Amino acid sequence: MLMPFAGYALTGKHELDEQGEALARLYSPRLISLATPEGKVPPFSDGIAYAATRRGVISIFAESGGNGTLEDADVKVHVDGVTNVMRYLRMIDGAPTAAGPRVSGLERKVVRATRAGLLRLRVRIGDELVAGQEVAEVCNVFGEVVETVRSSGAGIAGLVWAHKVVNTGDPIVRYWVV
Repeated sequence: MLMPFAGYALTGKHELDEQGEALARLYSPRLISLATPEGKVPPFSDGIAYAATRRGVISIFAESGGNGTLEDADVKVHVDGVTNVMRYLRMIDGAPTAAGPRVSGLERKVVRATRAGLLRLRVRIGDELVAGQEVAEVCNVFGEVVETVRSSGAGIAGLVWAHKVVNTGDPIVRYWVV
């Protein structure tokens, strides 16, 4: 399960970066990712959006959805995002609309299971996390808790692996530090 976001790879060129950030803000309903060359957030240096910005082409990277499903709400994020960008660029009539305040993801961290077992998730995408918050329980086949998995820091749950069984070291939640 993935929290929708849009990202732009910062270039250090004010005019390009201002336009790229504007497109990301218009595309995403809540979370934007402004990537730096250090590569802690997408778009990463090995991707086409990053390469395009290095050639002076304003380009954003956007994701929504997950689990290999096609949900109406996820499709709506992309339709609304593309429509907003096209209106901003005056490709189509109308004024772009902003859904509300945006947060900027500065870094992402992954919380992993340290024990194998059955997983009981305690968070959903978009949940705000605090350091030490319970994000899941790992249980044995008898339903007994063998591990309480906690967030290593504060942020917003941006990716939740929805598998019901985990092995030692499997990812459970990736959160955005904002």
